[in-house]
Amino acid sequence: MKDATRSRLVAIAEQLEQAARRIENIQRVLLQCYTSEDWSEEEKQALCDPFVRELCIEAFIRDMWSSRFRLCPSQYYYSWSLDKRQSFLGRVPSIHHLCKSLVIENTKYDAKYATPLYYEKYYCCIIQYSSKLDSEGVARLFRKHMPHVSRKYFNFQFANDCESITGYPFNAVTPLGMKSKMTLVISKAVADLQPPFIWLGGGREDVKCTVVGEEKKPESLFNWRNWLKRESLLQVINLLLVFASALVIWKGAIAISLSESPVVVVLSGSMEPGMRRGDLLVLSNRTKQLHCGDIVVYKVQNREIPIVHRIIEVHDDGNEPLYLTKGDNNFFDDRSLYSPHTFFLRRSDIVGKSVFIVRAVGYVTIIMKEHPLLKFLVVGLLSLTVLLGE
Repeated sequence: MKDATRSRLVAIAEQLEQAARRIENIQRVLLQCYTSEDWSEEEKQALCDPFVRELCIEAFIRDMWSSRFRLCPSQYYYSWSLDKRQSFLGRVPSIHHLCKSLVIENTKYDAKYATPLYYEKYYCCIIQYSSKLDSEGVARLFRKHMPHVSRKYFNFQFANDCESITGYPFNAVTPLGMKSKMTLVISKAVADLQPPFIWLGGGREDVKCTVVGEEKKPESLFNWRNWLKRESLLQVINLLLVFASALVIWKGAIAISLSESPVVVVLSGSMEPGMRRGDLLVLSNRTKQLHCGDIVVYKVQNREIPIVHRIIEVHDDGNEPLYLTKGDNNFFDDRSLYSPHTFFLRRSDIVGKSVFIVRAVGYVTIIMKEHPLLKFLVVGLLSLTVLLGE
């Protein structure tokens, strides 16, 4: 029994690994339409790093078409002067285009005044390396929009535990893919930069990325860029997650129950009155020994649909037990349903033993099986709901 469980878990792990490879292939295709000919060799080489690819996809989803990424020697980079960093990164008009993301915390925050944008506990500030954070100026900015809140409830300081808030370590904070959503505060000096782009940390100390202030979508792009919006991409991902979650749940149920069909629907009235058409049965195949009176589901050759009947006799041929079944509402036993020249079922023929019944739930399956067009209509409507829902 343990070997069977282990083999099923291995099979599930292999399927999940295949799914991960498919996702990686999707990322590569997206990056092919994202990268253009003006990328430098260093920027293209950075995309070989899986972490940078994830960050690049995040930028793509946010319509940040012009973002670039570079890998830098983190053990030396922060000891360099700003001029040397400018020279290393390239495409940097001045040292004032080198910026950093800082998470600040309102230590006097009072939840009763909470207001999106204007009164939150944490903010992400983008400032130049050549300047310092004016925390009092930040407080004045928000007090201007929240005049009814006393100034004693404003006191901005650097957040102590930046990594737990953003998911990124110190010197690596980036607005892309933060663990916690927070409002961005951009200094006026950064907003006035010409040309309007900056270099920021990229989620790791050795990754840097560019952010363009006035992002304009290029006109000549690979077809995906012309129609693939952030919202539609996210909804497609949500739909794929729904199907993937259903697959994981199903495979998990198979591994737990040790049955190839953890749930089945009663399709006939042969087990009435105890079980009626449309009832849903939850099965388990963990029990080796079956007894008279147990309700089981079995499959025979040349029959695609499993049969739900009760064991009425148990025999032993010296090697393994043999079972004879019968429907509660039938006059005769099931020998006529078995394969030719078969008079009893073996343990391997039995899919599982019924351990739980849910009344009438299976009618949905029966209706969709009898009306295939309805099945496609329901699946289509559910897919549209996921795609169009917020």
